Amino acid sequence: MGDAANLFAAFTYVVPGMPMIYTGQPSGNHHRLAFFEKDLIDRVENAPQHNMYKQLNALRADNFALWSNEIGAPMAGKAVSVKEVNDPTFSEDILGKGMAIRPTDGKVFAPCDGEVDLIFETGHAVSMMTSFGAELLLHIGLDTVNLKGKHFTIHANIGDQVKKGDLLLEFDLAAVVADGYDPITPMIICNHHDFGTMELKIGNTVVPGDTVMAVAK
Repeated sequence: MGDAANLFAAFTYVVPGMPMIYTGQPSGNHHRLAFFEKDLIDRVENAPQHNMYKQLNALRADNFALWSNEIGAPMAGKAVSVKEVNDPTFSEDILGKGMAIRPTDGKVFAPCDGEVDLIFETGHAVSMMTSFGAELLLHIGLDTVNLKGKHFTIHANIGDQVKKGDLLLEFDLAAVVADGYDPITPMIICNHHDFGTMELKIGNTVVPGDTVMAVAK
């Protein structure tokens, strides 16, 4: 028995009820295998269990919020792609994946429950370990470390257990802009590889707490 015939016999054994594919006058093993592969794919895609799988995936996508961990906007403004951040450290996902806010207000709130594990004394950046294991970094503005704390007021401390909506820090948005700094604020998940799925909600005007990211393992 040739290789192609052996393959047909094996598939007929593995998939009971699958008839042998006969194409009339075959022009070689590759010709018969091509017809067999097409028939097998058609049968799988049209099988009831395959359609159910597709329906479940669609339902899962439609109800992402029900099985994922949501992350809210840390400030008021417009949710935008991280690609709009004029710093490759963020726009090229060097530190992790996420999104950004173009702020319209200078109050920065906890985007979800978790622990403050790092807050710079300059107030320009804060890091959290969320309750669901995401290492979340908020970086207020670009190069704002150079302000050395000017225009920033810190309201949280390292080790604080915070709830979504707790005030973390404030900054004088108008003064930061007047001093020549871009206030765009990236929000990055540094350990994004620990999560199999990430959804971003960008392009909208948001208020603190509006869902802008969701992740699931």
